[in-house]
Amino acid sequence: MSRPRARSSRAPQAAGLGPLVAQRRRELGLSQVALAARVGISRQNLALIEAGKRLPQLPVARALALALGLDLNALSSALEAPTPETSRWRWLLGHIPSRPTPVVWSWVGDHLVLAPAAWLAVPGSAMDALWDPVPGTLVPLPGAPSPADTLLVAGCDPLLFPLWQATHNQAGWPALRIVQLGSVAALEALAQGEVAVAGTHLAEPDRGHLLAGEEWVRIRYLQWETGLVGTVSDRPEALTVLREPGSAARALWDRQGTPLGGPTVEVGSHLEVARVVAHNPHARGVSLALYAHWLELPFTLWAVEAFEWVTRRTWMAREPRVAAFLHWLSSPTVARELSRYPGIAPDAPGRLASSGS
Repeated sequence: MSRPRARSSRAPQAAGLGPLVAQRRRELGLSQVALAARVGISRQNLALIEAGKRLPQLPVARALALALGLDLNALSSALEAPTPETSRWRWLLGHIPSRPTPVVWSWVGDHLVLAPAAWLAVPGSAMDALWDPVPGTLVPLPGAPSPADTLLVAGCDPLLFPLWQATHNQAGWPALRIVQLGSVAALEALAQGEVAVAGTHLAEPDRGHLLAGEEWVRIRYLQWETGLVGTVSDRPEALTVLREPGSAARALWDRQGTPLGGPTVEVGSHLEVARVVAHNPHARGVSLALYAHWLELPFTLWAVEAFEWVTRRTWMAREPRVAAFLHWLSSPTVARELSRYPGIAPDAPGRLASSGS
């Protein structure tokens, strides 16, 4: 899966729907409590809509239009109008889709962050809204959670999604949106305030951690075996399958100093590396022992790496969604489930690692 490597300062046009709803409500002499009762939502929900922090789902938009005496098209067209909240919209890694695209969303700090749903670790596992670049509109999909109720996480851990699906069972917990990014890209997104939590196994002895200092908190998670999948071949047609530059797997390949030899192909995940190798008898690449075991591939251990989650220290104390995620991560159930996977060892998940190294 390719990822853009250049950032863009462009931002989409944010919704003017909130100010329109507030203005029409005042014209009708209605309080927020009264309008919310007519629409069938809470006053807090209505306040978020008027503040531009929440986009109503289609049934709520229809009820608002009816209660305010507006055409539904008037509310839809208001999505194109810029408002003071527009500058708080961000696209992950600055990538703004040029075609209509399903997206996921989440409030991260003071920004509404958007990412193509195809970037999820499990593509299609979630879709929150539809982005149309021609008018610059964002339309919530029926049943989508509010962006205030989703948690955007980035990293290359293949186990987080099935673990979360199988073991989190408390009402009111955030909807997790896991974007597949390499270690450097995930940490960059965290530093830019575009994800709430980043996963990494890129801590080199001579460089330390890429985000150092008291601002950042590292949370232990697991250790995994990584190395060469496939066989070393001197055939001229031997294919080398690599992760993107900036990924920990690519850094491990570079440290090993293995010559490339024949053609190379670049893919976006540990699983993709193993799959390509499995379908090419003379291919080799860097992936996890987990996938070598599942796909019955030859495996040579190169390193046992610690995978950690990183977030801002202030978000641990002030952001309930981050706190809920870390509480879940530290549960005995997570450690027990991790221990079931070959080549994986739980590493006191949920406990703090040193934060300044």
